[in-house]
Amino acid sequence: MHAELATLYWKSLNMDMPGDADAQYLDLGGNSVGIFVLTESIRKNLDIDLDPSVLLSEKSSLNQLTDHVESLTHV
Repeated sequence: MHAELATLYWKSLNMDMPGDADAQYLDLGGNSVGIFVLTESIRKNLDIDLDPSVLLSEKSSLNQLTDHVESLTHV
């Protein structure tokens, strides 16, 4: 799950090389458009509905987001 999510995450940030997986999404240059691009990509590719507000919270780093998404799939 982490690898698939990482690909979508970095792509939404227009980053060719992965950045700091513990940095918050907005601190990496993410914006509101990128948040919706990412949540839509997660929905389409991973079949998981993610509330965009998660990326405005403390769960917006790639590592924290992965943990959050994995918790949603184990319900």
